[in-house]
Amino acid sequence: MHEPLLLDGNTLDCSASIGGAVTYLGLDEGPDELIKQADLALYASKAAGRSVSTIFHASIREER
Repeated sequence: MHEPLLLDGNTLDCSASIGGAVTYLGLDEGPDELIKQADLALYASKAAGRSVSTIFHASIREER
């Protein structure tokens, strides 16, 4: 996603912001909570600028 794309003679400058969450065996977090954590990480990536990836950590929740 770093290099511009050429499409029908037009240059497209694309970037991606990514948020993710990881769970570990034995934690009592269901799929809904995991999706919420990934969503919070995505918003943190977007707030940090373009082309950023963020993995959820507890302090992200405190920042919101």
